[in-house]
Amino acid sequence: MGFTVQEGSERSDVSIGAVMKLTEAQETWVQALESGEYEQTESYLRTDSEGVNGYCCLGVACEVSGIGTWSTEPIWEGQSYIYTAGDEADAEGMPPKVADSLDMVNLLGGFKRIIYHTDEDGEWTATKPKEGIDFKEYHNLTLINDSGKYDFAEIAHVIRKFPELLFTTKETNGV
Repeated sequence: MGFTVQEGSERSDVSIGAVMKLTEAQETWVQALESGEYEQTESYLRTDSEGVNGYCCLGVACEVSGIGTWSTEPIWEGQSYIYTAGDEADAEGMPPKVADSLDMVNLLGGFKRIIYHTDEDGEWTATKPKEGIDFKEYHNLTLINDSGKYDFAEIAHVIRKFPELLFTTKETNGV
């Protein structure tokens, strides 16, 4: 599960090659994404469309964290809910308390460096593909979720493949 970055990579402040063990909170979130229990939506943490709740990947993190509460009624054109944790509330990004509980780099699920998805073979990589290969670059989980191209299972795969780029946790498998 570790990955290697080629020489000349964009940043070297990432622990490369070590397999990072997810914390209990991180694992709970990833398993929730993999469970198939949550409908996926875009742009907001949680939406309501004709009585069906949809979540972005960060909204699932809020839901399973148990740290805060959702607004009782949708707001903003009758579709988006606000998640409140402590003194912070948001409808588009994780409140700081939720992000802190997951050791996230930032409130939008930001990576410490850009990751790439190649169109040709469907692989995720932390190194820029060679010239002539079509690819998309992503700076955070929000962009991956909101692209509409990747389901929660694929987002969970990205989290498991690149925990060193998403989390500030120093814990690794025996290293």
